[in-house]
Amino acid sequence: MEILQSLLNDRELRSQVSRLLTNKVKSDAKSLETNALLSRKVLAVAAQQGRGEPADASALRGLVKEHLDFYESLVAQTMAFHQRLAERLHGFDLAPGREGAATLTMRLAAPQGRTVRAPFQLENNRSTTLSAGFEITPFVTERGDAYVVAEVAFDPPRLELQPGQVGRVELVLVVAPTFVPGQVYLATVTVSGLDGTQLLVRLEVQPPEAKPAASAPVVSAPAPAAAQVAAARGTRKRAAPADRQAVPPGKTASAVAKKAAKTATKTAARTAAKKAAPAKAGRR
Repeated sequence: MEILQSLLNDRELRSQVSRLLTNKVKSDAKSLETNALLSRKVLAVAAQQGRGEPADASALRGLVKEHLDFYESLVAQTMAFHQRLAERLHGFDLAPGREGAATLTMRLAAPQGRTVRAPFQLENNRSTTLSAGFEITPFVTERGDAYVVAEVAFDPPRLELQPGQVGRVELVLVVAPTFVPGQVYLATVTVSGLDGTQLLVRLEVQPPEAKPAASAPVVSAPAPAAAQVAAARGTRKRAAPADRQAVPPGKTASAVAKKAAKTATKTAARTAAKKAAPAKAGRR
């Protein structure tokens, strides 16, 4: 209560809060007035176009675009501020004589277009069963001038841990083309079921990996023909066997075969007669 009382009694803080509340009321009133005027102008231009009357729609579109750009920048700055404030609060310890608790940081570096899987562990130091889920904020640049709503998943999406049990979770992040190479982005993972448990994710985006150059096709020369190989080696071509000789012109293959068989029979008969002649002479 003492710290709260001292904050309430701080004149500088009280004066700043008073100015903030006054300007907030004025800003909200002006915002409502401007939005109502913008809506009326849009409806008026639409009505003119419906009647076929000329209307300067391009100028009105420029005002709408400027309006959206302002709120987009405001949201990005607000997100970056709260991100920096949360980091400082995580390292802030109110207890005197103790060092601030260190913020757990997961440091990642990956090229554009890569899918990253980063594991981390969760321990249940309670006396009851823990059911934990995981959420992550958009990624904001360190300068706070841009943010990216990335495609992120947790594997598994939930954990059931018994007292003293340790579970392993993987953060799966797609480094999409919306991430700018050379930039460093920050995001915070919140563990539901554990109040105040957060993990800071620091992503350094690298240039996309170069695709490997296509290799030239390998063309093999055709093997030389058999005749060419024989000529190159200097081998002699042998005569074909008798049974494979060509048929003389004017005769059929069957006639040639019959003649060859008759010649072979006569030759065998002469050979047998020569062998039998000495035996007959001895008997006389």
